Amino acid sequence: MSGNLATYLVQFPQPSGVEMNVHLVLDEKPTRQDQKLKTLSKYIQKYPQGWKKRLELADLLYTMGSWEQAIAEYRQVIERSPQLLNVRLQLGKILQMMKREAEAIEVYGSALPLSSNRATQHHIGGLIAVCKGDTQKAIIAFDSAADLEPDKIVHCLALGQVQKGRENPIGALRAFSRVLSLNSDDIVALIHSYDALMAMGDFQEARQKLSRAIALAPDDFRVLQRQLDQRCGMRLVSGEEGKQTKKLIGSVLRQTPHAAEAYKSLAYYHLYRGDWAQGVGVLAEFTEEHPNNPSGWYYYGQCLFHTGENQAAGEMMLKAYSLYPDDCEIYRALCKILPIEPHPLRFSDEESIRFDRKYTVLVANKTGKTLQRVGAYNDSSNWPLGDIDPNTAAGQQFDGIPITNSFSFASNYRIEPGKNVQLAATFPTIGRRKIGLGGINQDGSTPAKQVWDNTNDANDKAVNNPPVEGRASIQQKDGSIIWYYEVK
Repeated sequence: MSGNLATYLVQFPQPSGVEMNVHLVLDEKPTRQDQKLKTLSKYIQKYPQGWKKRLELADLLYTMGSWEQAIAEYRQVIERSPQLLNVRLQLGKILQMMKREAEAIEVYGSALPLSSNRATQHHIGGLIAVCKGDTQKAIIAFDSAADLEPDKIVHCLALGQVQKGRENPIGALRAFSRVLSLNSDDIVALIHSYDALMAMGDFQEARQKLSRAIALAPDDFRVLQRQLDQRCGMRLVSGEEGKQTKKLIGSVLRQTPHAAEAYKSLAYYHLYRGDWAQGVGVLAEFTEEHPNNPSGWYYYGQCLFHTGENQAAGEMMLKAYSLYPDDCEIYRALCKILPIEPHPLRFSDEESIRFDRKYTVLVANKTGKTLQRVGAYNDSSNWPLGDIDPNTAAGQQFDGIPITNSFSFASNYRIEPGKNVQLAATFPTIGRRKIGLGGINQDGSTPAKQVWDNTNDANDKAVNNPPVEGRASIQQKDGSIIWYYEVK
């Protein structure tokens, strides 16, 4: 996957009506698609039993974003030539991107007997695991495939994508670095390495990766978008630098006229120039034209939040969440914005917390079951909450240890027999505030201590312990720092 590949953005609606955009990486830039479609369609009508031209048609429909039609044609190809492994993998990939995981699993499963190659079998097993939501099993499978075929980039790319989806930038960077060791010009690995380095805070190395990507693919809209994010973040919106930023925005809008990310850049360009109304108006217009695009509502909510319109921001973010509840970024933004407004859950003491002390621990229990405290680890001060009733939010305010105003503790809650969640919160005398979350299915104080030991930063956390999910983030309101946890 070198810099010579073309990237393309396709838009497709899900069965629910939600509008999604997907980045495709193609061998060449699509050209004369309508003419090719007419020619191939006529040929297949004349020779319906062949599969080679039908496969060309399926591939063309895929690049055009006509995925339902592409799926139908790929199935016809498989029916006519069942031994084609790559066609089954392509069909499974499209079904997976369309969130039709059950169908994708069936197609991937049918591909397994077609290959005796152990690395390929591990790779397909990893794809099936991703569809099932078992990312740990997927990592093991892709890692095994990469060990068996260390010169095959596709295994490391898949491994890196899973690590990135798990929000493990270190693991993602390690995988993409393996790709770059094989091909230093791999544009996909360069872009994802940049993202991982930014998440890790290694901005200097990230800039080097982006500079290399710009040199290889200056017109790639993913590269352009990251340039824009960087330039807007540096407030390069006036004078000659501002003209260059506006030029890049125009280039992205021409390439991806339906992408919310491009309009987000235009909105923040106006915001940073001091024209808040015009900036917000850009995203208001986009969401009016694309009411089923969750990214549009997400960026609209972020923009409103950054201009101080917290209540309106919460409303926009809830719309994004209702369209795409599985997106981690949307969920994080929702957690960040909603505590600033009246909380949607009732508090267990039937009173609203005023957030007028230095610190607040706030736990929202959406499981429908009592969270039973079955353990705690108190390094300094004591975990302030006991059992938490179903469908309530329990909170406690405090000022920390006198003089130092510090604290550090963790708790272990049982949701049901064999299903637990651990919550950790720290503001040490020396160092920065931290938050932790775990899913160790064991009673007692030991799991709380284990999660406390592994609590190293203030980044948002997520844990998936089926059927329970947990989220944790540090917020601030009215001078109180809030350690916010949600279990559902």
